[in-house]
Amino acid sequence: WPSDAFWSWDISGSQLWAWNASHAQRILDYIQPISRTRTYSYDLRCIPKEFLTAKVRELIVKRLSKSLKEEGLQQLQK
Repeated sequence: WPSDAFWSWDISGSQLWAWNASHAQRILDYIQPISRTRTYSYDLRCIPKEFLTAKVRELIVKRLSKSLKEEGLQQLQK
């Protein structure tokens, strides 16, 4: 763990992971805004700074959104 996490993404050579779809959505909601509030839970505030830079924000948003969209489609098919 986390190398075997189902919810994981390679972002510029580093691994960003989530426990589940809900956690992935929370990470997305945290990273997506340009300006973040400090009201997020401890697990989100501990995301490594390399994932919080403007240089990778668009890539993270794209990959997490795609994964969550695919998961949503799979849930609808069940």
